[in-house]
Amino acid sequence: MSASTVPCSGMRLSVVLTIFSVCFSQSSCNTNQSSDGGGNDVASGNTAKLLDSTYAVVAVWQAGPDTAAFPFGTAFAIRPRLLATNAHVVEAIAELTSQVGVQMTEVVGVQHGTGTVVRLLRSFTHPDYAGTRSPDLGLFTTQEEMPTTLDISPIDPVLIGTEIRLAGFPGDVSTQVEQIIPGVNIPQATLTTAPISAFRAFDPTRGVTATDWDYVQYQVSSFPGASGSPVVVGGHLIAVHNAGTVGFVVSGFDEAGNPQLDRAPLSETSFGIHARYLRDLESLFDDNVLQGQALPPPYAPPPPPPCDPECAWCHIGTDNEAHCLSEWNGDGECDCGCQFDDVDCSEGTSPPVVDNWIVFEDNASGTVCDLANGADFEAIFLSPSGEMLIVTGEDARTVLFVDDDSNLIIDGTAVGFVAFATDGDGLRSLWLFELNGAVVSLDPNSAGLSPLDFINVPCDACFLIDNPPSDICP
Repeated sequence: MSASTVPCSGMRLSVVLTIFSVCFSQSSCNTNQSSDGGGNDVASGNTAKLLDSTYAVVAVWQAGPDTAAFPFGTAFAIRPRLLATNAHVVEAIAELTSQVGVQMTEVVGVQHGTGTVVRLLRSFTHPDYAGTRSPDLGLFTTQEEMPTTLDISPIDPVLIGTEIRLAGFPGDVSTQVEQIIPGVNIPQATLTTAPISAFRAFDPTRGVTATDWDYVQYQVSSFPGASGSPVVVGGHLIAVHNAGTVGFVVSGFDEAGNPQLDRAPLSETSFGIHARYLRDLESLFDDNVLQGQALPPPYAPPPPPPCDPECAWCHIGTDNEAHCLSEWNGDGECDCGCQFDDVDCSEGTSPPVVDNWIVFEDNASGTVCDLANGADFEAIFLSPSGEMLIVTGEDARTVLFVDDDSNLIIDGTAVGFVAFATDGDGLRSLWLFELNGAVVSLDPNSAGLSPLDFINVPCDACFLIDNPPSDICP
């Protein structure tokens, strides 16, 4: 690390610390801006696809009584429900959740040019990521589908001097010029063009060629927020932007005389990870071997209004009210005694006991469910073992278990997870997910679906059990 002092006019002192840094916030390392770089129809079409696939990654959190939104980086769609970004963007969001007094409520992607908001459900990082000089790549699964995607199609060789393009949301723009507020404004990504100036390897002792390199160097200045920007040549994704050379500038002093530091680019030098590493990460995702992390972390909202202690199956203040169907009135079970006058809820009826299987509560909405929905089956988890019981058709036990963190376990290995999600009715219900975020399916023809693809999904297991125990289903 080197330091230099640069005198400035007046009394302002600028001290620059040279570092090699990732680009947090939101995207595009920009100096030169270009509309389509070529002016022809093909170039214009490639540019439109590049921009339309680009999203700002924005975290929304609760800090005391206030709600705040902050852009953490850039991501781009590679599938209708899959975004690519940098591993350090994923880890920065995870780090925020560990801070005392901060309660993350959601993480979203906001599309360039439309402001369309997609909710991010789960994050993944490349297993070989180890900071600088490693595959700094990550993925987000989304709840909603994204209409425009980029193909992972690296081309070799790419020659020194070839012009690249990248699109994203640089922090100097998104925090000072055009603040990104999900669902309110429409952000515009910055498009940058630059020549390739070098190819480099993670191992500095290894040589590189135009067909054998790990990351590429190009000449643009990098602002915080560039992380995760797609880097393309002629419509082909060749790399994922992840770093530039930046420093800290002393822009002033506080009342106590402490220096105030601002990050600023030191030179027009930036870097991007080869797209083949992203293709490898996508393959691991498809093989369902990446465990990942659910987004956002559990968040406890204010408690719902209290219920009458004499009332069975009280769902006041929760989305579960909508699962109390009118045809349950008179079906022999006290299902909805607090929502309407269920004739099965005669005076003296005891609330159902749920000690025999596990009940899940959605901290984000207050919904309480005991039935986990798959794509073509439903299941409950027995207590205290956590063993899964399939309750569609003929009840059957499985070798699948759920642990205290709601991970699905086989032979000690996490193969999926249980989580709440919004279904096709717009209601929060309980689902079984594979590690890649798809709903678990017994039939391969039903694979790859999202909870949004389903309507009229249940939340209560009693009516599906072949011989429900009377102490649970009165």
